[in-house]
Amino acid sequence: MTDGVSAGHLELVGLSRHFGDTLAVDRVSLTILAGEFVTLLGPSGSGKTTTLMMIAGFVRPSAGEIHLAGRPITRTPPYRRNVGMVFQNYALFPHMTVFNNVAFSLEMRGIRKREIAGRVGEALDLVKLAGYEGRLPRQLSGGQQQRVALARALVFNPPVLLMDEPLGALDKKLREHMQLELKRLQAALGLTVLYVTHDQEEALVLSDRIAVMNHGRIEQFGRPPELYETPANDFVAAFIGESNFFEATLVDRLDARWVAETPKKLRFVVPDRDGLRLGQHVRLSLRPEKVAVEHGTGSDYAGVVEETIYIGGVTKLMVRLEDSDETVTLVRLNSTGLPAIRRGDQVRLGWDPADVKLLASRSEETR
Repeated sequence: MTDGVSAGHLELVGLSRHFGDTLAVDRVSLTILAGEFVTLLGPSGSGKTTTLMMIAGFVRPSAGEIHLAGRPITRTPPYRRNVGMVFQNYALFPHMTVFNNVAFSLEMRGIRKREIAGRVGEALDLVKLAGYEGRLPRQLSGGQQQRVALARALVFNPPVLLMDEPLGALDKKLREHMQLELKRLQAALGLTVLYVTHDQEEALVLSDRIAVMNHGRIEQFGRPPELYETPANDFVAAFIGESNFFEATLVDRLDARWVAETPKKLRFVVPDRDGLRLGQHVRLSLRPEKVAVEHGTGSDYAGVVEETIYIGGVTKLMVRLEDSDETVTLVRLNSTGLPAIRRGDQVRLGWDPADVKLLASRSEETR
């Protein structure tokens, strides 16, 4: 710890990595506070795993710096960085027992055997694997192997834990259970966690803050509600959750708001912001769950149901609006007592103008 900076405080400054002519990570700067659970979220090839590997020390940055607890570690060998790492494939030694797999990092640090036994026991208790010390990895389920890998990363009390899609190989039920277990452990131990995933729901469940990555850059960094409710641009709006997108032009001004009209004459009221002008092209988003639907026609937006998709607790509806010929997707709870809505039904839609988001264009984004 340097100058009062906590042991788990991690900072990336202008971090970049080239692989030949390919720029995998492009000037990433990020501050992760001690005790935070931060997720790097993005599609395959967005640079999230390469960023994690640079922090771990397995990939050398082409440019930029990495600071841990206020100290530069960019050129520090991996074994001296004192960060825990959990890989997607767990990377357990197949010929070693659970005990020896977890003890390995302590042995490499020269810890006495008596102390190793106690610390391994504590780590296995944490991940609820007490009694499994003598088993080999092949004798364990996928979820149990994941717990062993987690215990091995936690056993030397690292200030930062790096996790690269550690739940990707688990089935849905087990993955959801392990998400809660991870969050419990992180909170109980006060760990700083940097987690990599392409699963948006997993990121929303686990994270204090999320960095959405695309083409090696961070598109937006913020708390889950901030990213979902106020996406910085169309990539974030599309990648986190689902949205209706509309191309529109600003055609009128209403006090502190604008009227935006699509080419098919569907009108929206949107909030003002600096730099907007009459006639400007804009891109809008509207989340499906923000759209209300009722049978019949009325003063809002009349339409016809073109498609219904049953998804357990909700039904997704695709409605073509009569006046503008625009299609709007929405979700409706499958609540007892609500009349069914079927393909071909006449319905009317409505939404709060505050739920229509004005997205930044690429030229407006801050890089």
